[in-house]
Amino acid sequence: MEMTKKELDKLDRLAEDPRWEVRRDVAGNPNCPIEILDRLSRDECIDVRYWVARNPSCPAETLDRLSRDVYSHVRLGVAENPNCPVEILDRLSRDDYYIVRWGVAENPNCPIWALFGLINVQEQVGGYPSSIEANQSDVREAATKSLRSRKETATPEELSQIEEILTLLELGVRFDSETLDLSKIDI
Repeated sequence: MEMTKKELDKLDRLAEDPRWEVRRDVAGNPNCPIEILDRLSRDECIDVRYWVARNPSCPAETLDRLSRDVYSHVRLGVAENPNCPVEILDRLSRDDYYIVRWGVAENPNCPIWALFGLINVQEQVGGYPSSIEANQSDVREAATKSLRSRKETATPEELSQIEEILTLLELGVRFDSETLDLSKIDI
């Protein structure tokens, strides 16, 4: 939907509002122009950057920068973006924070092999399994659910991969991210 010059000017003014809630609402507007999204992606407020990251109109270059934000909440927004490029989802699937990995697992564009990795990776802290296993369990559950839901719309080749992965999971196959580069396997 095309915005009028008057609407664009108003959105531009609102993007400069001193109240973060107003800037957040502009950032979440799917009709927000790329130039304003780019400016808001550098906002000091984490919630504003989060909503820029979630915005389906956010360009890949901005998503790439936001995927490296120091705050996991902003990276979660990138992971939740339905137009997030696969390369960025791949990187975020190995994020240190489980909530970001959970967001990747929930993203319908997450590659099948990355879902497999999210299901199988052992949470590590200092090289040892973490006591935060419950968090990784949430990630595994979301990734398994995503895999199962894709069976309905998968191509025959994808369906074969999904069935093979689910079979491996039923057999209890587990890998850690340091011993297997899941992006290079052909399942």
